[in-house]
Amino acid sequence: MKNKYIEPLVSILIVCSVFAAVVFVIIEAEKIFNEQISASVSKSVILKPRAEIGKLLTDKTKEQLETIIFSDCLDGAYEAFEQNWNQECSRLELEEKCSLPRYIADGLQEGYQKAKEACQAE
Repeated sequence: MKNKYIEPLVSILIVCSVFAAVVFVIIEAEKIFNEQISASVSKSVILKPRAEIGKLLTDKTKEQLETIIFSDCLDGAYEAFEQNWNQECSRLELEEKCSLPRYIADGLQEGYQKAKEACQAE
């Protein structure tokens, strides 16, 4: 009985690991982008406006990145849920996207809900 909960947890851990890797790559890309923007700004621009421009770009980029990260997290949670659902169907020797018994479906739904809440918390 414990094994049926291990697979969803492993899937969630994988999604979280991918999420962390994506966040790292995005942060590094933002640093490079900001360096390129700073390098391309004319030297005649005084420092205060340059800092303001950088802040505006950073805020906009941050909003876009947060949206992308949240969306990717939700996508990963759903993919893990769907994979776990189909594994249960297979275990019961049924076709993919089958109708599962309520006690199994409820457990999978609960895991999916927790994964979505984890996405919102980040």
